[in-house]
Amino acid sequence: YLKRLKQCEDTARVFRKCAQARGKCRQSGFSSIEVPADPTVHPKQATDWRTVDCPQEIEDLLLKRFRSHFGQAQGTPMTVPPLSQEINFEASTSITDLILNGGYTHEDLDEITELLIDNLKRQSAQAVEGTITLEEFEGKIKSWKERTTTSPSGVHLGHYKAYFAAYPIEPNTPECQEFESNRDKMLGAQLYLLNFAIQHGYSYSRWQKIVTMVIEKEPGNLKIHRLRVIHLYEADYNLMLCIKWRQALQHATRRKLLHPGQQGGVPGRNAPDVVYCEEMEYEICRASRTPLGKFDNDATSCYDNLRCFLANISSIKYGQNRKVCVVQGKTLKEAKYHLKTKLGVSTGFLQHCEAYPIYGTGQGSGN
Repeated sequence: YLKRLKQCEDTARVFRKCAQARGKCRQSGFSSIEVPADPTVHPKQATDWRTVDCPQEIEDLLLKRFRSHFGQAQGTPMTVPPLSQEINFEASTSITDLILNGGYTHEDLDEITELLIDNLKRQSAQAVEGTITLEEFEGKIKSWKERTTTSPSGVHLGHYKAYFAAYPIEPNTPECQEFESNRDKMLGAQLYLLNFAIQHGYSYSRWQKIVTMVIEKEPGNLKIHRLRVIHLYEADYNLMLCIKWRQALQHATRRKLLHPGQQGGVPGRNAPDVVYCEEMEYEICRASRTPLGKFDNDATSCYDNLRCFLANISSIKYGQNRKVCVVQGKTLKEAKYHLKTKLGVSTGFLQHCEAYPIYGTGQGSGN
């Protein structure tokens, strides 16, 4: 076994050297960024740029950039009175019930906002349980790739996978029984913490530290507005989101509550299906010489700007458990976003407040 392992490592090493020789490998991360020479000019309109390589200045500029980026939704109907005053992050006010029951009206709402409110009317009773079982916990952990980056606190995904790893102890021995008893106690404590948070709508302080990975969207392009942000959440918090929203999506799919054209996140559908359908459309139009007009709209920075309460109400509409939504709302409302680049994790952070709101549910969230 060791001999085969060494051979595999040698082969992998050779392929890495070949890739480096062909220029296919780049060092990940960046230690400098490009910003507009005139700080009053928006990056999308800038023509003159300067390079910044001082770590503290990079941190300050990125924090300033993302403070405005995560608050781009400010001024839209969902972020100004009356809705901003009547609905909280957790979507737990009485107004939420009025919206879900189709009884909310307000004279200050425009026609499009009223249409959106009307379409938030409840489609299903609560169908998702407010607890996580051992089978659900084990199933998600085993299917989760261990190399996934998670948990700023250091409680990595590998620690959870160790619960279910094979162990070199003879079965049916006192030592084996003691080992399994201790493991079951630890698993029980882990599940108790998760279910306590859901049942009481509680958010642990450990969950409220979120590290925002800043990576290049395009290799070699270090312009400040072309950097991608991915949020790194605690593994157990993200696991809860994964399990509960998967159950809600499966319920909505079984009940045929979603639009048949919906592809993203729907069980049994994937990205290649969309490409295949489009190719078939084009081929049919070409073969039949039928005119075709097509419009594709990209919702820019969607997950970075989507109001949390809007996402929660939409989820409850299709049967999500309200207590789970409360946990998500409290976590995002109190969260502190630290930046992570090649230079390390920033000491400064962003946090939601009235002056600088953060609306996004987060790119990288399990739901």
